[in-house]
Amino acid sequence: MLVDANVLLYAVDDPRRFLAQFPDGAIIDEIQRAPDLPSYLQGLIDADPTPGRWILTGSQHFSLAESVNQSLAGRTAVHHLLPLSRGEATRFAHYPESLDETLITGGHPRILDRGLDPPKWIGSYISAYIEARRGDCRTTATAAGPRSASLSKTPGG
Repeated sequence: MLVDANVLLYAVDDPRRFLAQFPDGAIIDEIQRAPDLPSYLQGLIDADPTPGRWILTGSQHFSLAESVNQSLAGRTAVHHLLPLSRGEATRFAHYPESLDETLITGGHPRILDRGLDPPKWIGSYISAYIEARRGDCRTTATAAGPRSASLSKTPGG
């Protein structure tokens, strides 16, 4: 849901109105992109604590955990998704035939769904993830103060 730039802008600029359009709850994907949203969800969940009404997902575990844990402590259940099982992988047209192929694909649905080159896709995925985390580390170090910031300085970063 928060992958779309317009939806994200709406959620960030007017979180109350954004959430009000879902009176019965919703599945909000990529919640880490709107880190203040869980604070606004807290009141809605306290008013109606029906389990499963709000499902928050995200692809960056650390960012997601930080924003959810601060605002929704005691109101959440966390489920970590595992890579695809063998049975799930065989549903794709391009599924791994051997153990080596299974290990190389890493159980990522996008590789199987689109028949992508696993090493190339996984390399890009890891690079993007590391770059996102580097930015988080710099922000955290700067917020912590000059001494912490100086400890985080590395060549090229």
